[in-house]
Amino acid sequence: MRAAIALLLAAVACSPGTGETAPTVTPSPTVSSAGADIAYVTAHSVVLRGRTGAVRTLGTVPAGEDVGGLAWSAGARYVGWLQRGAEFSTVYVYDVVADRTVSWEASAASVGAGSVGTSAGGFVVVTGDRRMVLLDPATLFAGGSVPYVSITGSQGTPRLLATNARRILLATDEEASGEGGPETVYDVTPDGRATRLFTDGDGEPEGEVRNLPMGQAALTGDGTRLVYEAGATPGRAFPCEYAVFTAIRDLGANREVPASSPTIPGARVVAPASIATGADGTTYEALRTVDGCRQPARSALFRLSGNHWATVTDDAKWGAASADGRLAVIRTSGALVVGGHAVARDVTLAAWAPSHG
Repeated sequence: MRAAIALLLAAVACSPGTGETAPTVTPSPTVSSAGADIAYVTAHSVVLRGRTGAVRTLGTVPAGEDVGGLAWSAGARYVGWLQRGAEFSTVYVYDVVADRTVSWEASAASVGAGSVGTSAGGFVVVTGDRRMVLLDPATLFAGGSVPYVSITGSQGTPRLLATNARRILLATDEEASGEGGPETVYDVTPDGRATRLFTDGDGEPEGEVRNLPMGQAALTGDGTRLVYEAGATPGRAFPCEYAVFTAIRDLGANREVPASSPTIPGARVVAPASIATGADGTTYEALRTVDGCRQPARSALFRLSGNHWATVTDDAKWGAASADGRLAVIRTSGALVVGGHAVARDVTLAAWAPSHG
C-alpha cells in the first residue's frame, strides 16, 4: 500500500524550431554526479541526462499517474520528484552518486495538489493540514523516520510558493469566502515558524485589490527577490477581463520593485506558463495567450535582467539556463531543446542540476 506527499517545481511542454536537430536518446548507465546535467519528465518516465548526452531512466510513470514536481538538492547529488496517483502520492529521491532510489509516501488526500522544493537539507514538502516535512536524503536512505513540523504564525491553508537552499516561502489564501481573495506570502523557518512578508496588493488603491491566486513564482538566483504572477480584477470579472502581470518583490526592503512586465505583442490577454530560475541564477518567464479570448495561440520566453524583461524566443512553455549558461527550452510540442538541439520528446517538466561549487 502506497502513500505520498508532494514536491514543487517548474516546467512544461514544446516543438523543434528552425535549425534544431531531431531528438536522440542513447541509454547509458554512465551518468555520474560530476556529469549530471539536466533532469526531465516525459509522459512515461523520469530521466537524467549527462553532459555527454548519455541518459538514465530514473523511474517510470504508470498509466493513471503523473509527475507534479521535479527538483534538485543543493550540490546536485539528489533528484526528487512527486508522482501522483488517485489515492496516493509518492516522493522519490534518487542518489546520483550511489545510483539508488528511495521513496516517501502519504495519502493523496493529505497532500492535495501537492508541492515540494529544495531546502538546505534536501527537499521540503507542505501538506494541506498546515504542516511541512523536511526530507533529508541521508535519513531516508538510512531508513530513518521523517517528522512532520507544524506551521505556526500563518492564516489559511499554506502551499509552497518558492524555495531555494536558504529560504522557504509559502502563500495562503485567507479569504473565507473561497472566491480567491488576495494571497499572503510568508517566510518560514525549518522549524515551521511563519513570518508574514506581504499580502498581494498591499498599498493598492481600493477597487484594485489583486485577487488572483499566485500561480507561477520563483526566487531570483541570489534569493533577494521574488518574481511572481499577480493580477487584479474590477469586481467579479470573466477570465478574459483579468489583468494578469508579473510582479517583482524586493524581499529585503519588503516592497514591490517598479519594473516592466513582459508581454506578447498584439496579444489581448496573457498569463505565465512558467517562471523559473536556472542554475546560472537568471530568472526566465514563459508567457502564453489565454484560450478563448479572441486571440491566436502564441507563447514566448523572456529573460529578466535587472528590472527589465528581454525576449529570448517564441514557442516556449518553460526555459532556464545551466550553470555555464546553456539554455534549455520546452517547446509547445513537448520537445526539450538544449543548446539548440532537441534531446527529448513529450517533456512536461525539466530542471537543471545546480552548480557543484
